Order: sequence, then C-alpha cells, then structure tokens
Amino acid sequence: MIDLHCHILPRIDDGAIDLKTAFKMAVIAYKDGIDTIVATPHVVDTPINMEKLKKSVKKLTMLINSKDINISILPGAEVSAFALSQIKDIKSYTINNSRYLLLEFPNINLPEYFDEIIFNLSAQEIVPVLAHPERNPEIINEPSRIEKFLKNNVLIQITAGSITGLFGTKIKKCAEYMLENNLVDIVASDAHSTRRRPPILSHAFKQVEKMLGHKVAQIYFYKNPRAIIEDRSIVK
Repeated sequence: MIDLHCHILPRIDDGAIDLKTAFKMAVIAYKDGIDTIVATPHVVDTPINMEKLKKSVKKLTMLINSKDINISILPGAEVSAFALSQIKDIKSYTINNSRYLLLEFPNINLPEYFDEIIFNLSAQEIVPVLAHPERNPEIINEPSRIEKFLKNNVLIQITAGSITGLFGTKIKKCAEYMLENNLVDIVASDAHSTRRRPPILSHAFKQVEKMLGHKVAQIYFYKNPRAIIEDRSIVK
C-alpha cells in the first residue's frame, strides 16, 4: 500500500517528535504492508523550507535503509488554505514534485473563497487533493456537499481512522456515506505518532474491501496513490 498523507518527519510539525519516533513509524508502516510513505508536514501560516524538508527525508531514508526496512519516503506537504497566499512557488510543495497538492481546509468550516482557491491552483496546473473532508463539521452534517469539490476536479482523500471509527461514530458514518456514494479517491493514514495515530492502513483496507469489494479497495490504497506519486491520472 501507499500512504499519501503522513506526518513522519521529525521535529517539523506535530508529527514525529524525533528521528527515533520517525523510524518506529516507518517500521509500523512496513509491517502493515505499506511500501511508500509521502511525508506531508503541515504548512499552516507561513512557508516551510522545502530544501530542509528534503534533507530530512534523505536522512530518514538512510536510517531506514541501514536497517533493511524496504520502504520509500517521498517529499510532500499538507498545505493549509490560509498559507497559499504566502507561498511563491506552490509547485515545490506538491506530492513528490507532481501536479498534485495535498490541501487542508479549516477544521471548523468550508471557506467561502473555495472557488477562487481552486481557480488559482488550476491556473498553475495543480490538482488539489483535499485532506480528510469527512472530519469537517459542515461535511459531517451534510456529506453530499462534497460533490461540489468533485465537480471542480478536486480529489478527495479520507483518513483510514475515520473508516475504522478512531474519530467517533459521526465521522465514521460520514466516511461510509462518501465511500458508498463514490465520493472518495484516496485513503491515507494521516499518521502523527506510533500509538494513537500510527501509520496503519490495513484495517481500513479490510473495511473498504468488505463494503465495496477488493477491486475498489485496490484503487483507493494502491492504484490512485501510485498514479499520484508518478504524476499520472487517477482512476475515477
């Protein structure tokens, strides 16, 4: 499996607290059947140094390789809608230098300037991948609103923990509605630690497989994530 959304890099955001923790997260992911992780630290108010991020990716990769853990770490970022106006070269923040950008909206609502955001990104030939909308209160209350995003060529990534019930019943029901109504493109871990939010996808994969079948689960956990990191078109 491929995990497109993971806060594995140490001491950059609220993810791994140190290199030891980052390594342990990689081991957990490897044992779970994940062979590729995109490191996506938060970019909230101001830009981060992407060269520093890539050095962190390289350092973690060297440590993992030295321990014979066969897992790849790729660069990326989870960019807040608030930070977009502060970033000059948004393409440097995309997933593995592809056309795809992991975009996070506010946790409490949907921004009124959504159309402007999408238009500006499209003008730069960037495809937004909306992170965990099933955890947004407005979407929880009215899941069908996610259709607006799909009509604007926005990809939808939901969190594995939302499917398994980690975030509660309401979010689980929202995630299930989105899955059952073909409103999802990718499932990722959004892992932050080795315990409460570890990089585990297999439990959610089994849930999706039970709900929608093996072929659909393969699309969300393997095929679409692979297409994104290789800068190809996804399966809709």
